[in-house]
Amino acid sequence: MKDTATGQTYGRSDTLAGRFSLRARVTDNLEWTGHVDYALTRGDGINLTQPDVATATPAQLAAFSARSTIPRSQLNGPSFDTIQRFDNPRLSDHQTGVTSDLKWDVADGYELRLIDGFHWWRSAQTDGDVVFTPLDLLNRHGSFASDSQSHELQLISPKDKLLGGKLQYVAGLYYFGESYGTTEVFDVGSQLCSFVYGVLRPPFIGPCQAAPALGATDGVFHQDAASYAAYAQADYKLTDALTLTLGGRYTHDHKTGTFNQTVTNPFVGAGVLRAPEHTALSFSDSRPNWRANLSWQINPDVMTFVSYSTGYKSGGFNNGGGATALTSASRTFLSETSDDVELGLKSTFFEHRLLLDADLYQTNLNNFQDRSFNGLAFIVRNAGNVRARGAEVEGVLRPIEHVSVDFGAAYLDSIFTANHDAPGLPACTGAAGSCPTVQDLTGHTTTFAPKWTTNLGLEYDTAPFEGGWTAQLRGSLNYSSKFFTTNDDNPQSIAGGQTLLGARATVVSPDSRWSFSLYGDNLTNQHYFTIKLPQTLDSLFGVRVPATGATLLRGFMGAPITFGGRVSAKF
Repeated sequence: MKDTATGQTYGRSDTLAGRFSLRARVTDNLEWTGHVDYALTRGDGINLTQPDVATATPAQLAAFSARSTIPRSQLNGPSFDTIQRFDNPRLSDHQTGVTSDLKWDVADGYELRLIDGFHWWRSAQTDGDVVFTPLDLLNRHGSFASDSQSHELQLISPKDKLLGGKLQYVAGLYYFGESYGTTEVFDVGSQLCSFVYGVLRPPFIGPCQAAPALGATDGVFHQDAASYAAYAQADYKLTDALTLTLGGRYTHDHKTGTFNQTVTNPFVGAGVLRAPEHTALSFSDSRPNWRANLSWQINPDVMTFVSYSTGYKSGGFNNGGGATALTSASRTFLSETSDDVELGLKSTFFEHRLLLDADLYQTNLNNFQDRSFNGLAFIVRNAGNVRARGAEVEGVLRPIEHVSVDFGAAYLDSIFTANHDAPGLPACTGAAGSCPTVQDLTGHTTTFAPKWTTNLGLEYDTAPFEGGWTAQLRGSLNYSSKFFTTNDDNPQSIAGGQTLLGARATVVSPDSRWSFSLYGDNLTNQHYFTIKLPQTLDSLFGVRVPATGATLLRGFMGAPITFGGRVSAKF
């Protein structure tokens, strides 16, 4: 993206990645496979965010233009140009992983399998001004660190031997542990004090400017997590065509953590940006989960199934600061549970010229974990219960030699069955003449839940030419209907509704060792938002409308028209 004020461009990212794998047959019944991977990404880390002019009236845009110093003519989002202060933004992200997979054929077809993994992640990000204007207001420095390990021991039964070949099973023990930490440091810009207190309390401008600017707030979060599980799953052939699958898993999670927010500049402390806080955190939960599946192989080309399963996602802690200090209880969110029913079909027809899969489902979520932006920080809260049901169909058609058509369509009906304490719209105050700060969204649509998503692809593969070279030409269309992107079901937050066109051309060498590709995405250069959020510090820009709850929203842009090339070699 281009900064029209300076002429500089942003959005660069360079990644260096590698992977090494080794497989060894130690003995006739002992095999070991190891993997090592590493990835380093560097760049400016900028994802373009733009004010959505459709969410504001001319009066609101005029107020925002006056206070932000962005000319009204430049408020034309969604677009790929921006006027925003960037103070040497940079990103450095390191990821390293090591895995070990040991398989031991014990006796009589039984297998023991031990899978161990270790992963290290370090990421540091210095943002541009996080109020997203040309003003020198707030700069953020963030870092993330994670050291994790997992270990899984499996016992796998022999195939086609137990109970006359009717029974086979897998059972296992699992452990996951992680030490995770984040830091968030804000530097006060040269214009923040006059911007904030010029509106709120002018006598505070001088003392605010005299207080520390670098490291004005410092938030540090640390968490240690451990998860233990035992599971078993068995397949039993009731008949040659009918198979029953039963499974169970028991999981125990335990997490401890601390959140410490220090403020050296009290004028950006409580009530403004970050409130001092020192909170110790602890969370534990244990849950059983179950699965039952009945599949019927109607004939060699058609299989149908019906299944029921339950699920569990552990609770945890919010790791971000806010203008109001949280308690241990309000910083903790509970586990989310689910139950799911599915009816499906997997099939091939016309001598495998048509592959067709279809699915009907309903999923119920309890204590739904909803993550949203409250204007200053991202917060996860338990947003009641959700019912999501829908239908999906996908397939591949090969009408003639060398030509294939792949397609898919999904319909989703997702609503809150209980969400009585959802946040009100951003500008609601609860005072007389304004909307309430809490609303009941029971029966309303959930966020990020488009009614329809579809995809269509057309591919042509050539016959070998010039000694065995082959070529592939592909075009694709992807569509998503509109959906809410904020957890208050704010109609201003609706995104989606665009169709994206892509194309790719690939040439492969006769021995398949080399391939060369050219591709293009979003070929019609659609300008669209992927998610929208209230403008940071929106009350100080004069864009709030307390009578309706509306404010100016800004959004993160989807990628513009993109062209690229790829060269691959196998050796």
